[in-house]
Order: sequence, then C-alpha cells, then structure tokens
Amino acid sequence: MENRPGSRQNIGFFQLPKDLQLAGCSAAAVDRHGNYYLLHRGERPVICCDKNGQYLRSWGDGIIQGPHGLRVDPQGNLWITDVVQHVVFKFSPTG
Repeated sequence: MENRPGSRQNIGFFQLPKDLQLAGCSAAAVDRHGNYYLLHRGERPVICCDKNGQYLRSWGDGIIQGPHGLRVDPQGNLWITDVVQHVVFKFSPTG
C-alpha cells in the first residue's frame, strides 16, 4: 500500500499467509459481517480477512488481470472491475 501524505494505514492489521504478499491495493470494502475485502495488484488479487484481520481466503488468479474497483452489495456479492479486460465481475462472497 502506498503511503500518501495525510493517509492512515495499518498494514500489520491484516494477518496474511507468508506466501501471499500484498501489492498495490486498488480498492477495499467491508461486508455486513465486518469482513474486509482487499483488491490488490498481486497474486490472488481478492483477499478476504475477518473483522480482526485474520486471513480467510483469496482468489482471482487467471481471472482478474487489471484489478481496479470493488463493491459489496447487500447480499454479500462482490462486484469487481477489471481495467485490462474492460469487464465487471460478480463473485459470491467465497469467490
């Protein structure tokens, strides 16, 4: 995550597996259960952590090429925009 003047971040909050490195984050969202979804420009571009920052799951390799935007709808589905493919993907909360 990029450190910009005036921004606040706590990268240590998210407890990711050692084989998963967080790259540039393009979007983040929180679902109604308090789970965090991060969309980043690295391997497994969709990362889900619980409200305490514990890693739950990740996915998106071979599907998402240019991660850009992320929204969670009231049913918990994730809507992700891909600027390379010029598409919007709809995923269930589990990918």
